[in-house]
Amino acid sequence: MRFIDEFSFIEKPASKDELAVARVMRGYWEALRDHDLKLLSSLFQEDARIDSLAAGRVVSREQYIKAMSQVLQNLEKIEFKNLLIRINNENAATVYGFSRYRYRGGNNRWWQRVWQLRKTHNRWQITETNYCRS
Repeated sequence: MRFIDEFSFIEKPASKDELAVARVMRGYWEALRDHDLKLLSSLFQEDARIDSLAAGRVVSREQYIKAMSQVLQNLEKIEFKNLLIRINNENAATVYGFSRYRYRGGNNRWWQRVWQLRKTHNRWQITETNYCRS
């Protein structure tokens, strides 16, 4: 089966920090697409709080990686769409957008998402993720 994927920004990242944050977000998407748990883990700060559908709650980085290791083999399609990067200050950024994870025989719903990132030692990483549930 061919893996179908999509990734897009609503505004083209332009500044140095926006481009760095965009690389983190693309890395996140690629890690999920390629089932690369090592890369996935590296994109999150050690103390990250991740709102995870796979785990069914907000979890730590380690708990998230464990939950994703159990579900990635069933991932058929992943989309990150209309991402919008906002640099809050020199060490904090927020990314707004939509994601859809389609699993074999499972969820195929669009979710509005918010990702918080922090720059530490000149490296951007994800510190928090949230699904906007209605």
